[in-house]
Amino acid sequence: MKRSNEYFNRNKFRELRLAKSLNQYELAERLGTLQSEISRIETGVVGYPSLCVIVKATRLFNCELSDLIIIDYSIPTHDNS
Repeated sequence: MKRSNEYFNRNKFRELRLAKSLNQYELAERLGTLQSEISRIETGVVGYPSLCVIVKATRLFNCELSDLIIIDYSIPTHDNS
C-alpha cells in the first residue's frame, strides 16, 4: 500500500503573493487570516496552513492546488536488520 507524504510549497506561496504585488498584511486580509499567520506560513513555522486558507489562496492566485501542495507517493524504505 502506498503512503503519501504531503508538503506545503511555502516558496511557491510567497512567489505567488509577490507576483500579485501583495504584502503579507494585504494577503492576510484577502484570505481572512492574520499577517502573522502569513509570515509563519512563509517561514515554515506553520507546516500546513488551514485548508480554507489554501483554497482561498488558489482562487486568489488563480493556480491549482497542486501548485501549493506537493505529494510524494514514494514508498518509504525501512532497514529491519
